[in-house]
Amino acid sequence: MAVQVAGERYESITGQLFEIGRQLRQPKGYPFDPIALQAFLQRAVEGKFVDSKVVKPKATPLLGKRTSVTVPVFDPELDLDAFYQTKSGLCVWDEFRTLVLKPALQAIQSTGVMPARMSRRLLNESAVDQDIEVKLGRGHLFSELAATIVIAKMINAQWGGIDGPLLNNGYANLFYLPSCVVVVDWFAGASVPLWDVGACRRGGHRWGAGSQEFASN
Repeated sequence: MAVQVAGERYESITGQLFEIGRQLRQPKGYPFDPIALQAFLQRAVEGKFVDSKVVKPKATPLLGKRTSVTVPVFDPELDLDAFYQTKSGLCVWDEFRTLVLKPALQAIQSTGVMPARMSRRLLNESAVDQDIEVKLGRGHLFSELAATIVIAKMINAQWGGIDGPLLNNGYANLFYLPSCVVVVDWFAGASVPLWDVGACRRGGHRWGAGSQEFASN
């Protein structure tokens, strides 16, 4: 029997489809198995959502354990505009430069630039921005200026994809700002491995399990 899909459920489903499209459009390739994805989507097209033997999943919290992250030392000599240019080892999307870098540069003389503390948590199951932010708690947003400095310092410390606080396994690192969410990915399988920095408006996105959420609390 056909079911009319509308409202929040419609937005949630289309958000998931949008996230798949975003992953497929990454400049250096899809980080997972495209053949497995195609087979999975074909099962969805045919309405085969579960195997014959249904296993009831165990209840798990949306976000994993909170882990403290050392706040990078503020460097007034750091040239953010020069750093956030696409080059060997780094791809910077126009949305990031428009939504994040531009207001950050305008606020470069602000006092109290860096957050007092930082933390990170893994996403245990796919979820939309609104649900993730509720779990991150009050005070989780980064300012545009703090985000640009923190991300630049973290990428520099993990240049070439070495281990560190940022995930380097193909899953997204997310930073929530008042205007948007910044997405940082490492693409090891690209012809020239690189860090990818982008941004998109908050709300409506569904992020896959395994991504990592950073918060300024």
